[in-house]
Amino acid sequence: MASIVKNILICIFTLGLVGCAVSPSERMAQYQAGSKLAYISLMGDSFDLVMTGTTIFNNDAKSIDVPEWNFDQKIQDEIIRSSKDSKFIFQNLSNVDKSKLDNVLKGIQKPDTLLIDAKNQGFALLVVFIPEYQSYVNGNRSGNTISVTQNVQGYGLSKISNLGTEQMTFLFSSGKTIIYDLTTSKEIGSVKTVGMRHSNVLHNTKFEHLTRNHIEKEKDLLFDIVTLQAKNHIRDLRVCNCW
Repeated sequence: MASIVKNILICIFTLGLVGCAVSPSERMAQYQAGSKLAYISLMGDSFDLVMTGTTIFNNDAKSIDVPEWNFDQKIQDEIIRSSKDSKFIFQNLSNVDKSKLDNVLKGIQKPDTLLIDAKNQGFALLVVFIPEYQSYVNGNRSGNTISVTQNVQGYGLSKISNLGTEQMTFLFSSGKTIIYDLTTSKEIGSVKTVGMRHSNVLHNTKFEHLTRNHIEKEKDLLFDIVTLQAKNHIRDLRVCNCW
């Protein structure tokens, strides 16, 4: 994991807190040690492929459904495992209606629709990890001075081409973590980032030729990128500092 940390580029970092005068550490210090925290990942089962060409007419996008990867459950398991020595007791949010989870994932409902479920299960805090649509500048094209802006959401692969030549290939994760106080039913903080790493394995495969068999080769690396992002979010929110 250490080598991955060194090679991941965090292109966007936004930390939002309710009550600007209160730091994340001060805010979380108000909660009693041993409080139950419900953690849920809703990054979904869609691997998105994004191509940014020389002009908007050269842009392309597609997605591949990968439910068999079971990313959300694996992310939750890793977060809970890594947080076992933290101030809070991290647990899964269970027995939630699937249609409600799907609506949150699709942006039809806000994550706060899960507050009642978390309250009924005796939690003090709810933390939700969701896809976030973000724009970022991916540096300059090779041999050019033009910066390339890409729009991504969730996780997948992005390629950048110039005059038909694919020059950059990145695995990405674009997510947001929100924390709620279940006593007040209010959001108390959030953080969103884009994490990226160059894919040597998929760089030489043309965008239009990418299939499930190709992306399967980078599944483990992508999982590490997404999970690292989730861990960094709860660290930055001072919910846990266990890594």
